[in-house]
Amino acid sequence: MGMTQGDWERDSTFDGWGPAFDVREIVFVEGASSEIEDFPWSGTPGAAQVLPEILDALQGLSSAEDGPLFECVERIRYLTCSDGITRIFGAYVVASLIRFADANRSVARASVLQLVGDLARLDSARIPNREVFLQVTFPFAVFDQSGYLANWSVEAVRMMIGRNRGRLVAGLDDADPAVRKTASYVIAACLPADGIISEIIKARLETEADAVVQMSLVIAAAQHDRECGRIDESTAWVQSLWSNSEAPAGVRVGAAFAWLGLSGDDAPRPLQMLLAELPAPVTYRLVAQLPWVRFAAQTGAMFNWWRGFVGAARGEQMVRPPSSDVDHF
Repeated sequence: MGMTQGDWERDSTFDGWGPAFDVREIVFVEGASSEIEDFPWSGTPGAAQVLPEILDALQGLSSAEDGPLFECVERIRYLTCSDGITRIFGAYVVASLIRFADANRSVARASVLQLVGDLARLDSARIPNREVFLQVTFPFAVFDQSGYLANWSVEAVRMMIGRNRGRLVAGLDDADPAVRKTASYVIAACLPADGIISEIIKARLETEADAVVQMSLVIAAAQHDRECGRIDESTAWVQSLWSNSEAPAGVRVGAAFAWLGLSGDDAPRPLQMLLAELPAPVTYRLVAQLPWVRFAAQTGAMFNWWRGFVGAARGEQMVRPPSSDVDHF
């Protein structure tokens, strides 16, 4: 299920004034091998000096101790997207990270996949409102810390995810629910965007029992449908899920968030009632585990995200829950 060279449809939005070095072209030609050393680090602006650190961190992922494992993941994050903006060489590490998550039983696999998914988003260090919740990129230029066009870096990452999507599909059936949810987060961003991925995710939803993974699968399918230009179809699909009182709670909640991300309309009264009836502390803790809101959860901003995303849809002012329910997101 790998991506082939003929599958890439070049996004020409920034042609004519973008940088001379196009990392997408590199991935288009070199990405078939997916070996980190095969990429032109010395010819990629700002990349050569960080390669030894990245290779050292990747090697450190083989550590048997949890502490060093997560330190290595965070080191790679720091080097590739420390401020939430993917750097020019972010795509070069994608295949190695996905292979690690697929071939190991490490406790860090979900964190590794979370990093890959974050690399595939133009600005992962932000609190996503309704307008950008399902967006992986924007129609305007965003630049990384070196001044490179991050839009192209993200597109290159998504191409690499497409080349390795077979491993990610396998991750949807992993025994660890944390791996399943992050695998769905990653594969939703893959290029090329096609209906096959959405159908695979939806089929997995039929047998999924974990509430957080159910939410993640619904949101991932809706995001990929959006990338395929099937917004109306996907909006109708998620509405059929959240309006079904017999559907599992995770499916209904995920569908509610997906609907809000797909539609620019005010939430219909039945959806407002569903959101109003959610048991706040329990729902907060479950939603905080979604890969899409990692930054808000880790920075203590979940309440603000919830109020902006859900409160507005409900048409009412959210009451701040007790600190014990908010501070542990």
